[in-house]
Amino acid sequence: MEKRRTEQLKEKLLAVVRLLDEQVSPTIREDLTALAGELVQAGLQQEAALKKRVAEVENGLRVIYSHLPVVSWEAQFCKGRLSVLQLSPNFSQLTGFDPEEAKNNPAALAKFIHPDDREKLALLTRDDLASQPGWKIEFRLLPPGASVRWFWLAGVSEAADQEGELRISGILFDLTRRRQFEQELQEKNEEIASQYEELNAQNEELAQMNEELRQMNEELAQTNAELAVSETKYRLMFANHPQPMWIYDLETLAFLEVNDAAVNHYGYSREEFLQMTLREIRPAGEVPLLLEEVVRTRQGYSPSGEWRHLKKNGQEIMVEIFSQPVRFGERRARHVMVVDVTERKKTGEKLREAYEILEETGEIAKVGGWEFDAVTGEGSWTPEVARIHDLDPRDTTNVAIGLGYYTEASRQLIEKAIEEAIHSGKIYDLELEMITAAGNRKWVRTIGRPVFDGGKVVKVRGSFQDVTDRKMVEAELLRHREKLQLLVKERTTELEEKNELLERMNTLFVGREFRIKELKLKITDLENRLNLKTNEN
Repeated sequence: MEKRRTEQLKEKLLAVVRLLDEQVSPTIREDLTALAGELVQAGLQQEAALKKRVAEVENGLRVIYSHLPVVSWEAQFCKGRLSVLQLSPNFSQLTGFDPEEAKNNPAALAKFIHPDDREKLALLTRDDLASQPGWKIEFRLLPPGASVRWFWLAGVSEAADQEGELRISGILFDLTRRRQFEQELQEKNEEIASQYEELNAQNEELAQMNEELRQMNEELAQTNAELAVSETKYRLMFANHPQPMWIYDLETLAFLEVNDAAVNHYGYSREEFLQMTLREIRPAGEVPLLLEEVVRTRQGYSPSGEWRHLKKNGQEIMVEIFSQPVRFGERRARHVMVVDVTERKKTGEKLREAYEILEETGEIAKVGGWEFDAVTGEGSWTPEVARIHDLDPRDTTNVAIGLGYYTEASRQLIEKAIEEAIHSGKIYDLELEMITAAGNRKWVRTIGRPVFDGGKVVKVRGSFQDVTDRKMVEAELLRHREKLQLLVKERTTELEEKNELLERMNTLFVGREFRIKELKLKITDLENRLNLKTNEN
């Protein structure tokens, strides 16, 4: 009996060695293999010594189980029902479940198996276990109140007896630490891989930066060379520029450099300029304004407007100033360009006066000018044209606005004239009737002349005159003429009637004289006849 138990124990021990081959260290495997060998030798000795050795081996297994995350178990299939016969003491510590409950109701543990692993364990039927001497499978448990745990279940099956009873035994190995370690190792490997990739990226970036640095050095060298050429060009341009230029110190306002145009225009020599400051070419009353302007324009490019300057001979001139910051050696300075606008100001004043005279003349004569774009119709007119329309001279205008003030008959005439001017280049001169923005009825004379560019009409430009007064005078003269003609006609008729009467009276008088002559002749004849008779008697 003991011999049989010894053989069974040896087989279990060898099975444990095989099952633990992948999970325990080589030292533990060697110890277990040595124990199996000792069992073989012990089987040849007497029964008492064998019992003692079996007890020692079993005790050694318990010690091994207590130091390893391993639970030993035994079970049997009897009449189709699985029964747990034995569980090592560390079952509760390893799984968190009561060993007695597991023995009495092993099916109750099934609900704590991870849902993804239940089907895998359900495939381990009695026939499957009986057909293979050893088996192993991994699964996960979800203990109450604890995180998921990984286990490795392995077992060996004994041959079924005549009644069909199948005994199986094996180990339950806790893989959680190993899985956690593998997970940590994988994360570390991924982290190392990420760091490696990052390092490679940094190396590539560093290589790229080195290449960019090399290119920057080349560009810097080229820039320096170009800067030297540019500086030479700048000096030449500064020295030979036709406009007066200088560079002055921002702190002291002293002239640091002047060009030949400044020397020629202001009358100071270069040496004299370099002994002066900006204050000395400004009227005394404008020096405070100069200081304010210097503070205002310390940064960036700045057009400083118009200022009064003094030449060496005391002549006062009007100039425009344009300046920008520069470095002159170690000094902060500004580069200034001067444009003399004295003559332009005088010309502008004359033009302003001429424009005022023209405006006044146009207002007196009620004449203005206009033009519009041949494509867009957008236009402009002088203030007098706006006033003729009773509009604000500041308002914008276009063709549509202008046409909107004509009466229907006049609008048809001007629209046709504008179309012919744009498409045929024909000049027009029309007198038209309009109703202004204030409701006043006026007559105007408008003359339009096409403006050509490259053989194409691009604008129409012309004059606009209020001729209402003339038209009123002409109408009044027409009325007087018509009245005079009527009077003349009436007078002529009256004279004709009187002439006719005179002619009738004249005819009557002429007949009477003829009758008188006839009577006189007859009387004379009678008298002669009477005288003859008298003489005869």
